[in-house]
Amino acid sequence: MGISAINTYTILDLLPGVIEQKPDLIIIYAGHNEYYGALGVASTESIGSSSIFIKLYLYLTKYKTFQLIKDAAGKVTKLFSSENNNTSGTTLMAKMASEKTIKFESELYNAGAEQFRNNLNDILSEVTENKIPIIIGSLVSNLKDQKPFISTEFNGISAEEAYQQGLSTIQNKDFNKADSLFKIAKDLDGLRFRAPEEFNKIIFEESKNYNANVIDIASKFNSVCPNNIVGSNLMVDHLHPTLEGYLLMGKWFFDEMTTLNLLPGKLSNQYSFDQQDSIVKSNFAFTRLDSVTSNFRILNLLNDFPFVKIKNRNAIQQIIKKDKIDSLGYKIAIENFDWKNAHQKAAEWYLKNKDYKNFAKEIKVIISQQPFNLGYYNYAAEELIKNQQYDLAMNFLKMKFKIEPDNFSSKWLGNIYLFKKEHLEAIKYLNESLRFEKMTLRFFIILQ
Repeated sequence: MGISAINTYTILDLLPGVIEQKPDLIIIYAGHNEYYGALGVASTESIGSSSIFIKLYLYLTKYKTFQLIKDAAGKVTKLFSSENNNTSGTTLMAKMASEKTIKFESELYNAGAEQFRNNLNDILSEVTENKIPIIIGSLVSNLKDQKPFISTEFNGISAEEAYQQGLSTIQNKDFNKADSLFKIAKDLDGLRFRAPEEFNKIIFEESKNYNANVIDIASKFNSVCPNNIVGSNLMVDHLHPTLEGYLLMGKWFFDEMTTLNLLPGKLSNQYSFDQQDSIVKSNFAFTRLDSVTSNFRILNLLNDFPFVKIKNRNAIQQIIKKDKIDSLGYKIAIENFDWKNAHQKAAEWYLKNKDYKNFAKEIKVIISQQPFNLGYYNYAAEELIKNQQYDLAMNFLKMKFKIEPDNFSSKWLGNIYLFKKEHLEAIKYLNESLRFEKMTLRFFIILQ
């Protein structure tokens, strides 16, 4: 249910629909968007800080009459607005922040913390009332390699001073003190894109009140980072983990699910974590094109508010694109080129260059998003068979046969197994092929 730029108000709004599905488990990792996310106390989408009023507003939005009035009012407001609303090319972070500077312990800061506590309380209350297991993760962010966006002061120390002291303390190898100074720097950062430490305290306190299960993700991240301080080794920016970081988060949630006996049947004992990890990585629908696209998107993010004061609009365009894949990644990330079409063009490019392994990978990525678009299975298998890449073709033939068995997939699976001298499998699929041929012939005679 993850959606960009939402906070606990959206989770609370979606929760009844989630509960209706009778879930076996609810997992929550949320809190970084609390101030600037939709309806947050400092968001451009804010309608005030009154929790009662906002919840009434969310309730009324379910009615079409209210939606009509809201949309009409919005259009009228735009007509008379004198502000320049052209935000083309601006990141979502830049669009969502309204009250950019929020000082530590200020009225707005405290309102955001109260909003988070009250909403989390309501979420936990609903979930436990419906007897649904829940696991909540504490919040982690980049401490060592993200200096404060806007330095504010509290009790005689500024965010920037605390951050620089943290860097110096690392040099002196006092890592516990450095970690504490980086956390102070984050808490005094006036731009609240990273949740303050108080939010983790709230998560633990409210979870204890409802006997909810908590994973201390922040501490676990520290434990696998150099000097036990979270940095860019597991973070791509101020708070989003790298692929490796997300894999670790998945492991920790899975371990907790195993400990609490929340996994169905014997699944929890079927594979070791190392086996699971290997299976996930080898079957992960992710190609070089996805990686290049991600890199362009991250570069674009870091070239905008709040990472730079003035966006360099030529920086991304000036990056040298070495080949077709780089060019396609740029088009997806910067020019909003269709993702599926880009992967199709990448597949065609690999095929033209006789790079059959990467051709197959690109088609697998498309299939991962559209598993019932059967044309891709046949297209990949036909091209690979034509180029005598039988092992690669077999993967697509098996997938197609599993979804919708037919003469083409069964015939070729039989032939390939025969070529590999696996005679029992060959007989099985060739018999299936014969059955399909008889069905086709019978259908032809009926038509005649």
